[in-house]
Amino acid sequence: MFENRPLGEVVEALGRYHRGYVYFASPALRSRHVTGIFGADDPLSALDEIEISLGLHSARISNYLILIYE
Repeated sequence: MFENRPLGEVVEALGRYHRGYVYFASPALRSRHVTGIFGADDPLSALDEIEISLGLHSARISNYLILIYE
């Protein structure tokens, strides 16, 4: 559960449950705020939900290398 937390912090927390790397195309994206309840059992779905809610996109080289951008 996250309430008004920076995206970078949320991705870092989800990273504990995902073997891989998530990069941000712009460092400013890390400071965008997120509120929501996301399941730790499926961090990739959580990232999908966050992208949609913040109007972001991602390029997935694989499930282990993800680039988030606007």
